[in-house]
Amino acid sequence: MEATPDILLARLKQDPSRLSPIAIVSRLGAEATLELLEYGDQIRTNEWRYKWSSIREELIRLLSQQNAFGPTHALARYYRSADRQEPDTLRIRRTVIGT
Repeated sequence: MEATPDILLARLKQDPSRLSPIAIVSRLGAEATLELLEYGDQIRTNEWRYKWSSIREELIRLLSQQNAFGPTHALARYYRSADRQEPDTLRIRRTVIGT
């Protein structure tokens, strides 16, 4: 029996290397992948960071390649800035453009 997306997400939060990044996006969808990205960025243990860094980069790359609105919208929300005074067109994390 396959795990539900919620159970799978909980398992991936414990060990993000359980699935390949493409399987994560395929099985979770854009919204749950966004939740995993946000969760993963908050964890600071060395073991997690070691597992997470390459998975994170691949998840972002995969979401950015999607042509559907859902993944693009989720990725835009992931990169938004906390500064609400910025215009919407600039409301992204500076790391996206490398400045």
